[in-house]
Amino acid sequence: MTQRSPGQQRRPLVDPADADAPDFVPSEPAGADVYSHPSEHGERITGALDPDLLIEASCGVKVAADVYGDSGPLVLLQHGGGQTRHAWKGAGQALADGGYRAVSLDARGHGDSDWAPDGDYTTEASVADLVAIVEHFGERPVLVGALMAGAPR
Repeated sequence: MTQRSPGQQRRPLVDPADADAPDFVPSEPAGADVYSHPSEHGERITGALDPDLLIEASCGVKVAADVYGDSGPLVLLQHGGGQTRHAWKGAGQALADGGYRAVSLDARGHGDSDWAPDGDYTTEASVADLVAIVEHFGERPVLVGALMAGAPR
């Protein structure tokens, strides 16, 4: 587990339109909010915000997470298909202000989380990741999901 040092300020992500090279494109999979050159697949841009935590989920995949609040009931926030954990920034802060401990997650293959080594992005793999994350925190959370995380299957 890696955690950002207390007091470290969150910085906005680098806008790819401001990149020096004209051929910068979003990294795969679609929806990633950290950009890289295609030949440097998986590399992060200088200045991109590090996650607060890296949690080992299923099959060794490390899931990136940001934590809002130090105590209170645990709320896990899972983004939709074309998003990352950053989609929950405002909600995470509002929950923390309301006395909750909110944790926004990057799903496997999104944002700063690892890609699945076996290419498994099924609902079952996502559920296994969430089970491992709940076990990591050791308490029963409220789960809030958008689109892919909240869609009935």
